[in-house]
Amino acid sequence: MYLYDRVAQSRPEPGVVDAIGNVHHVPGAADVAAEVRRCSARYVLDDTIRDTCLELLCNRPETIQPRDDCYRIPHQTMWIEWTDPCVAKASGSSSQRAGLFVEADETGRRGSMQSYSQDAEGNPWAAQMLFLFDFDEEIASDGARCGVHFDDVANPDELHRILRHGLGRIDQRWADYFRASGGLTHGDLQTMMRATLPDFGILCAFLLLLSLECSVAEPRQGLEKINRARAKAGKALLLDHVEVSLRLAAVGSGGGAGRGHGDRSASRLHQVRGHLVRRAGKTFWRSHHLRGDVGVGVIASRTVRVTGSGEALRRRLG
Repeated sequence: MYLYDRVAQSRPEPGVVDAIGNVHHVPGAADVAAEVRRCSARYVLDDTIRDTCLELLCNRPETIQPRDDCYRIPHQTMWIEWTDPCVAKASGSSSQRAGLFVEADETGRRGSMQSYSQDAEGNPWAAQMLFLFDFDEEIASDGARCGVHFDDVANPDELHRILRHGLGRIDQRWADYFRASGGLTHGDLQTMMRATLPDFGILCAFLLLLSLECSVAEPRQGLEKINRARAKAGKALLLDHVEVSLRLAAVGSGGGAGRGHGDRSASRLHQVRGHLVRRAGKTFWRSHHLRGDVGVGVIASRTVRVTGSGEALRRRLG
């Protein structure tokens, strides 16, 4: 089961109790369950794409330039998830997942992201810090990271340059809880930052990879059969969607890279992600938009499994 399914099925938690016995209803996965269900695109990164994002952050942060035009959120709302490498390394488990729910303005250059992970029982956990970002401007000073540094990476200064395009904010409901419980310590803030900052870096690296040429494989069949079985067993249904495979830096390597472009009227109505268009020597951004024939059908949401060859990606990035 994907992490987004667990978030979409979340129910409100009973709340947390502060030091004097008051109950605080703090943000949780249930707060975005409806938005995740409505999300038109959910990206699932395979381990190669995840590792390539981490390699760019740790070893080649100078390749990530948020002010470049390709750094745009391609949908108004977007979900991204991957297998948590820290948990996998520590426990040998590949089932623990991490993810991001991203919201952006019409330009795709500004917005917010919320990080999600799983507890020991597999339940989704929302990070206590919301992260605002602006790819046009540096909106945070180095001091806003509360002393969190990444000196073990190849070029800390370049990584810190990327991170200055994001700013962490604690939700007021969490702030009220901590205030009633004696306040936030410097260590608490650093823990929150460490849980969020790398995810913003992964988002930036993924947007760079997403700007590369790619090929799209044929859609996989829906979840009707699986959901019938889950319904009989009394389990919550998985989000219905069309699942496609997106292979980065792989144009011409097979799959359906050009399939369907000659007869777009035959396709079901679906949302096309925002993308750069190069035409007549000019480059411009085309925002996400609808394409297809509603009479043929509607694809309300799709899961995009993002794959790629690490070697091919490194060649494309130079």
